Amino acid sequence: MIALAKILKPHGLHGAVVVELLTSRPERIQEAGTVRLGWHDGEDSGKEFRVRRVTAIGRRVIVELEGLAGIDAAEAARGMLFLIPDAAAACLPPGEYYQHDIVGCAVTGETGTDLGTVTDVLEMPAQDVYVVAQGDRTWWLPAAKALIQSIDVAAKRITVRTMDGLLDTGPSR
Repeated sequence: MIALAKILKPHGLHGAVVVELLTSRPERIQEAGTVRLGWHDGEDSGKEFRVRRVTAIGRRVIVELEGLAGIDAAEAARGMLFLIPDAAAACLPPGEYYQHDIVGCAVTGETGTDLGTVTDVLEMPAQDVYVVAQGDRTWWLPAAKALIQSIDVAAKRITVRTMDGLLDTGPSR
């Protein structure tokens, strides 16, 4: 399953929700026609919801789903993802990847040194940033061509050019 958006909070009293997009095209939610609600581990609720209306406001979007009625139902869905089957995914141009393809990739240096595993993707104005965990340490890898030598989603591997200070980036401790 592919995640198109994450529910952030209810919007109004009738079951609409504010979502954070996990796709570059907000119209993709409307085009999907139906979505399943589920969690990050891919487990879905088993119930399909027809997309009634999508209203884009920047990177945040308000979505009304048929069958998700009332503020209590919308609140219970907080944190869930809009999921569609892999077969319904749009083909991406070369060099572009779905977030779920990047999360879980092993990151290695150009000499084969293990640098950790991608645990999250942060969408930043200039480019995405991959959150990489190695043991009890977390660092950030900008998704910049100057740093990334190759991405092999089939092998779940990202090879990077290492440089001084790269592994010292990320959240302050």
